[in-house]
Amino acid sequence: ALEMVREGEAEMGIVGSYPEYLEEFDYLSISCFGVYLNVMRDHPLAGKKDISLEELDGVPFVTAGQHDHLHRYFMDACEKAGVMPEILMTSSDTTTLLNAATKNKALCFGFPREVYPDTPEIMEVAHVVIEGSEAFGSYAIKRKGNQESAALKKVWDYLEQLAPRLTVSLS
Repeated sequence: ALEMVREGEAEMGIVGSYPEYLEEFDYLSISCFGVYLNVMRDHPLAGKKDISLEELDGVPFVTAGQHDHLHRYFMDACEKAGVMPEILMTSSDTTTLLNAATKNKALCFGFPREVYPDTPEIMEVAHVVIEGSEAFGSYAIKRKGNQESAALKKVWDYLEQLAPRLTVSLS
């Protein structure tokens, strides 16, 4: 979606990201919820509502890889904290990641059940405590300074009206 908007193939896109990564676009927060992990119920970190970055040092992890903004944000935060999860594999396929996490008792990114209730029952969801991470979420993006079509203007205006009601409160 980022590339399609950047190249003008699409007027607007909806992406999972962090404001710092969207500075080249006009963007609108649709829903912010932070960073969450799927944790196998028999994993040593199971049962924790909140997990610190320090607890993830050396822990097996599967992820979408460096082009994914959630992966990038998480790995930047880990680097700043001086920790490094053990990345077992990367894939853009969610089913592959969930299967690899299950097989290897690894962690993977997830969503709060309020956002994505279909998390496999063998997993629970835990919040990763990262300062400022509550700004990570879903954003509508469009090219800066680009002439908007009437349709884009209507959609953008509609999203601006809805945005305060779409933001997920998980506290």
